[in-house]
Amino acid sequence: MWVAIPGYESGKINTAYQLGEAYQVSGSGPGLAMKTIELLFGLPVDYYVQVDFSLFERFIDEIGGVKLDIPEPVEVVVRDGNPKTIQPGLHTLPGNVTLAYVRARNTSGG
Repeated sequence: MWVAIPGYESGKINTAYQLGEAYQVSGSGPGLAMKTIELLFGLPVDYYVQVDFSLFERFIDEIGGVKLDIPEPVEVVVRDGNPKTIQPGLHTLPGNVTLAYVRARNTSGG
């Protein structure tokens, strides 16, 4: 997602974190990412959680998966290296497939 980053030019949303870390802005990466989200949505962001891929997968599995309505076929590569096609429709995805889906870059919508 392309966004305006406070104090910097526009960029991908994850660039806010990288710029905050690189230039030691107040709050570092999380601080600038939170300010970027606040600017984008007009809502205060008081807290954040930073997780790695393994914890993301485990969390999704612990809550029983994530229900998503997939609009088009999406090719994903699960972390074990196996490619998978998620067909259009309503799905409850487990952690490993959810992670692959949110990281997918090959959809028509970007």
